[in-house]
Amino acid sequence: MSQTEVIDLLERVKKPLSVGEISKMLNENPFKISNHLRKMLKYSEVNFIEIDRIKAMENYNCKRRMRLWFVDGCS
Repeated sequence: MSQTEVIDLLERVKKPLSVGEISKMLNENPFKISNHLRKMLKYSEVNFIEIDRIKAMENYNCKRRMRLWFVDGCS
């Protein structure tokens, strides 16, 4: 699994995705996805929006704030 696959997925879906969603779609370990995203963020290849814990609980059943990842032009 490469960083290019993550970018291709984000461009294809045209909406911000969580690490969990990305890992399910690519059938990959979420920790590996997180590492790729952090590296790509350093070089401005991806961006994220952060949602508070209330929205995360309502939409993703997550009890803490979370990041949704996207590529430029797809937010």
